[in-house]
Amino acid sequence: MLVAMLVFGFTENSSPPVFDAPPSMQEVIQEANSESKLILIDFYAEWCGPCKQFTADSKKDSDMRETLKDVVMLKVDCESDEGRSLAKKYKIKSYPTFVVMHTNGKIESRWSGYAKAHFLNHLEDAIYE
Repeated sequence: MLVAMLVFGFTENSSPPVFDAPPSMQEVIQEANSESKLILIDFYAEWCGPCKQFTADSKKDSDMRETLKDVVMLKVDCESDEGRSLAKKYKIKSYPTFVVMHTNGKIESRWSGYAKAHFLNHLEDAIYE
């Protein structure tokens, strides 16, 4: 199953919305269009330590939450059936891999690996330049 989460400008004391079913890529694109935001795709594997650290930081770290409020995020489990097809489409070779894209599909930035400072630098460059 494709695991997904949308991040919409939540506040420091709130959590991202929880959905009954994972949103589709089309729903993510529609939300990003309506919010005039870029899309951040987090390609991960459940067993991946750095992937788990990113998820924890994205929920608890105030710097991360502040930056993530400016994107619509889709989390993709690359080892699920649906996730494998997206991973193949985006040529994912390692976890985590992050892709920042426009709603028209144009990729703005892409990088692999996770360390908080590295992630924030890449994401801020993609969003604010």
